Amino acid sequence: MTGGSSSGKSKIFTRDEIAKLKNQKITASDQSVLQATFIHPVAIGDFEDAYSLNQFLQQNIIHGKDYAFWEYDNKSKTITCYQKYNRRMIYKNSSGKLLLHLNEKNEVVSYEQTLLDDLEEYDKKQEIIPAIKAIETLYKKDYLKPKDRVTKIEIGYYGLVQFTASQVLTPTWHIVVNEKKDYFIHGFEGQIINDKGNVLE
Repeated sequence: MTGGSSSGKSKIFTRDEIAKLKNQKITASDQSVLQATFIHPVAIGDFEDAYSLNQFLQQNIIHGKDYAFWEYDNKSKTITCYQKYNRRMIYKNSSGKLLLHLNEKNEVVSYEQTLLDDLEEYDKKQEIIPAIKAIETLYKKDYLKPKDRVTKIEIGYYGLVQFTASQVLTPTWHIVVNEKKDYFIHGFEGQIINDKGNVLE
């Protein structure tokens, strides 16, 4: 499998886009961060069902089809979605994130949104390390114990330098161990990426 690094910049939400949002009151916008409250809370159905969530996103969120479910936090009653590019998720990226706030009836009451714009591959395609090599990295670095199980593995992107005007997104393996622990492995160099986006040896 091959892939290239991509770049993008924070989208500036326009007045025209915001004006088309129905049943929403914009509570804050610094142009690249949109905060909105629903005048009438919106039922979302089974949010872990891709179809139900996608229906909600496409009907209520600017470029809603470009986001995918990441996690639900029962304590804070929030759903986190991250942006997709080339059908692959851009992991843990504050500039391509949608945070939905739910009430006790699991209806969406408000949200905060950011989006990466002008995404394009800028680098020559390189060979991405095989999935088994990414798993091997975790084992060699002692992150995988004998009784651990790899319950999910998929390829996506990670922005190693965030909070800048433009971002570089690198192909990255996402590995889930025992259905609860997330690890990210650099797709070209095979190094572990920590939660702060730093590449570890």
